[in-house]
Amino acid sequence: MNTTNIRNMMEYQMLPQWFYHDQAKFLGYLIQDKELIFRILDDLYSKDGILCPYTKEQFDVDASRVLDDIMMVKVIMPEPETAGLCYSCYMFFDRDFKNAMYYMVEKSPEQGMDLAEIRSLSPEGEVTDHGHCALENQADFFRCSELFLMLRNEREGR
Repeated sequence: MNTTNIRNMMEYQMLPQWFYHDQAKFLGYLIQDKELIFRILDDLYSKDGILCPYTKEQFDVDASRVLDDIMMVKVIMPEPETAGLCYSCYMFFDRDFKNAMYYMVEKSPEQGMDLAEIRSLSPEGEVTDHGHCALENQADFFRCSELFLMLRNEREGR
């Protein structure tokens, strides 16, 4: 595997799998240990005989309450080298995980550093493209929040 494939596996497979299957337990580890993703990636790279191209300082985790019953955890990734890698990954969920969704804010293949692509990955592994979004003024957070609220409202018949 190359460095892009390893990082892509983390963003598209491992993080969403842990989020959907281990839920609160995984998120608790992630929030308490902000270096967790770096250490896992570092291990994956070293198993393939590759020096990890990132430092632990390039990763961060942010958790916040969006509404009384909706929480969000954001994993901030290092600057993506190629299109399709993530600037960040958002995990939105309600208290009982009845509604949960994983969003990826990806580097766009289009020229310009000020746009990202937003995609969601469902528990069933279905990827949905949600178009472009600016990378400034927390536009990615607001867009992912809006998408999650629309999803929750649709599921609950609101």
